Amino acid sequence: MSVRADPEEHVRVRGIMVSTLRLAPSLLPVRCVERWGMPNQHGIVVCEDVIIHIKYDRTRDELIRAWAQPQDHTHTERRDETRSSCVVS
Repeated sequence: MSVRADPEEHVRVRGIMVSTLRLAPSLLPVRCVERWGMPNQHGIVVCEDVIIHIKYDRTRDELIRAWAQPQDHTHTERRDETRSSCVVS
């Protein structure tokens, strides 16, 4: 019997399916970092409007654990709206 994850629990980033569950990250080859770019000091990469959290596997150098979350644009949109509506007299 095979078990399939729900489509909402994964997102496709540059052709690679990444888990959106923090407690069940995807186990992927390190080559994925070449496609997404190097993570910052906190292990975060932003690629295709998706925030990818990366942790390098401690026992196997060739693997990473990654989980993704869609980028929230509502905060920046609200900030832009308040900026445009501000009038200096």
